[in-house]
Amino acid sequence: MQPKYLYTESRVCRRFPVRERTSVVLLPENISSERILDISEKGLAFSYRGRGMEDRIDDKAAIHLSAQSMGLANVSVRIASDHKIDSVDDGDGLRRCGLEFIGLSSDQHKLIAAIIESLF
Repeated sequence: MQPKYLYTESRVCRRFPVRERTSVVLLPENISSERILDISEKGLAFSYRGRGMEDRIDDKAAIHLSAQSMGLANVSVRIASDHKIDSVDDGDGLRRCGLEFIGLSSDQHKLIAAIIESLF
């Protein structure tokens, strides 16, 4: 089956690297990240271990930055990219997934901006 997205990702907005303890969980399957790599006003990228998500289109996500005890739940996202970033051939290697935020409320936009601001 052909993936619903191409294995490329581009964001118009500036990306901010995330260097502290963070996580994102994709629902309903509870795919949990190893860490968030970067975030912007329009999306984020994270690393995780597992098989690819080629058959997934739209999901909900929960984002948590533990150092600031900040979080955002029930965020609608679209998978923009998903590809392997290590050479393990067993299918459960380290992967990089890019998510695009979709349909954010004004409160969610404000919280994303606060999360980005907290990174400085």
